[in-house]
Amino acid sequence: MPSTSSLEVLQIIGGVLPLELRREEIAIRELAKITSSFTTVPIKKKLENWKTESNPETYISPIGKMILQADDMKKETSIEVNNIEQQYECRGMCAIRRAPEYWTTLGSSKTRTSEQAIEGQRLIKQQLEELPPNTTVAFTDGSCMGNPGPCGAGAIIYNNEEEETIQYPVSNRGSILLAELVAIKLVLEKIDNYNYRNVKQLNIYSDSQSAIGIITLNWKSENYHKTIQEIKNRKKKLEQKVLLSTSFGHRGTLI
Repeated sequence: MPSTSSLEVLQIIGGVLPLELRREEIAIRELAKITSSFTTVPIKKKLENWKTESNPETYISPIGKMILQADDMKKETSIEVNNIEQQYECRGMCAIRRAPEYWTTLGSSKTRTSEQAIEGQRLIKQQLEELPPNTTVAFTDGSCMGNPGPCGAGAIIYNNEEEETIQYPVSNRGSILLAELVAIKLVLEKIDNYNYRNVKQLNIYSDSQSAIGIITLNWKSENYHKTIQEIKNRKKKLEQKVLLSTSFGHRGTLI
């Protein structure tokens, strides 16, 4: 092969799409996914707003470019991205579990602004005020000196007028996720095994979206499968006699 062969020639010989075509293909695929999303998804809302722009090409934005590519595809192939139906949501026949919308609007513990923190405090306090009387409430937390590093788990349980604190060393070398998971596990074990036979409803608040997502939304985890399964088994057992709710809380809210 001549040493002066162009990149385009090499791509054709290798069966690789030119980079520009590959980029357009990915953009169209992503646009199709966004179009089929629920209208409550933030990026879907942003896409709908972009469609109202009369000249999207004047804005340097991935969404603007995707819209223009979709228009070109419609002209050349008569394929209309906007005809893609929204995801079907079946109600009544099965339970649908999705992360609450405030997970995306209130940021994370690393990125949350002071305004978001105040709104998070208001939201959690409102949830607590709306709980039925005599609801047992637990707040869990994990800590880690380094990640990985020495880590521990803790929780505080409020049962009527009683208050109990749990602390537990988890590992000499673990992660913050492991500590957060173990903290939730400690509460479930405590409620199931000890002096809480009168509990009718239990609400657990964790400040770890990852831990809650893994337990309640079946998010995938590369590690800690044994601990995760133990939590799910204990949760399933408790749900037979206790109304159990596990929710994402916010740092500095009440404790």
